[in-house]
Amino acid sequence: MVDGEFWETVTAKLQKPLLNWQMLDRQDTNKHRGTLAQQFENDRCASIGQTVLSCVVLDEQRRLDLNEQALFVKPPNPELLAALRAGKGLENIDKLGRIFLAHRSLRRTQMRSTLLVGADLRGAQLQGASLLGAQLQGASLLGTQLQSASLSQAQLQGADLRMAQLQGADLRSSGLYRNGGPALSDLLDIRGTVVEPLSHDKFSAIQVMLESIPFSNKQDSLRRLKLTIQPGAAVPTFDSCIADRESQPKCQQVYDVNNLDQRREVKKRLHEVLAALACEDAYTAQGILGQIPSSYSNDNDSTRQGLATVLLARMKASEPCPGLAGLSAEYKAELERLAKKEEAKRQQAAKAASAGQR
Repeated sequence: MVDGEFWETVTAKLQKPLLNWQMLDRQDTNKHRGTLAQQFENDRCASIGQTVLSCVVLDEQRRLDLNEQALFVKPPNPELLAALRAGKGLENIDKLGRIFLAHRSLRRTQMRSTLLVGADLRGAQLQGASLLGAQLQGASLLGTQLQSASLSQAQLQGADLRMAQLQGADLRSSGLYRNGGPALSDLLDIRGTVVEPLSHDKFSAIQVMLESIPFSNKQDSLRRLKLTIQPGAAVPTFDSCIADRESQPKCQQVYDVNNLDQRREVKKRLHEVLAALACEDAYTAQGILGQIPSSYSNDNDSTRQGLATVLLARMKASEPCPGLAGLSAEYKAELERLAKKEEAKRQQAAKAASAGQR
């Protein structure tokens, strides 16, 4: 066993010659963004007892990007993968292994358009994660932490959402059916969310796939999926939501997207919740920061519009906020940039409104 104090001493000595290394800019590899020493100081690594390796070098490798991936224990061959995404042509399906991610910390994971049919995500920490367009039919999300997660356009028919934490989640244009009741479902964005059964063709494709996969509780997953083709399921009821005419789930408290006062109220409440969540830890803060529309995004209708200003004010406030304070210098600079963009947009809107009154 290696003595902890000895390891700290050796690591501290070894890192000294590394401090003068130049770090390349992520966006433009022809540019440098300072030395490791400067990054080490900017990120306040020494004050939290970390080394260059843990605070700067390895931090660069902790971003889990699984966008458009098919997550199985055994990777499917290209023909099968194409069939799975198309929902057909599964006659000669390979043996697959369902991915097991239960109770894992996946807080800043990017899973956009990921194939997660039947995945085991029970109790996983997915606060602020991006699951936009993910295929989660029949997945187990029992007790999963999905606060502020982006589930827009996700397919969740038959997914077990019992006791899941969905506070502040974005469910725009997603598909729900026979999901069970989440524990927290406050301040959801359900614009365009539909509640409808799977077609027989889609169900058959998923059934063939799951029946070929050896995993425990298979019959429970298949039983839930079989229910998704049966009409007449109760429409889910959430605590509070921002909704439009296309929203099919019910909400105990509805904020009408077309009512300007109600829209302002729900955004104010939502931004307070997201800021409090971002203060919990830096990983969640990074995930939430990634949901704020950038200059390259066309998502001008997002409830995350204006959030950068709230997060920046919270970070600079005297009250402790470990999550935002623990962001790297790069993320803090991005937050500053987004907040300035929001301020410029507000000023532009104010000028337009003033000109219209003349």
